[in-house]
Amino acid sequence: VKELQLEVRGTRELRDKLFTAECKLEEMRKRLEVDAKKELDYERAISARLKEELEEKERALADLEFDLRRARAAAGQGEWEQREEEFM
Repeated sequence: VKELQLEVRGTRELRDKLFTAECKLEEMRKRLEVDAKKELDYERAISARLKEELEEKERALADLEFDLRRARAAAGQGEWEQREEEFM
């Protein structure tokens, strides 16, 4: 009977340890999901901001290229004449 009591007590302790471990595992999974979502949202925000900055820089570059062509045309030099002059 004592052996049976020890076995029952040992089984109960093992079940308690297993329950505790499963609870910790579930808590860690939830924390990982929250942290991963937070990190993903942060990376998406950075990506969106960088994309906007890139588009803004591309627009500014296109504007400057247009202004340069217009200034060359106003100065009497088209692209062809400018290139021809650079080679001479």
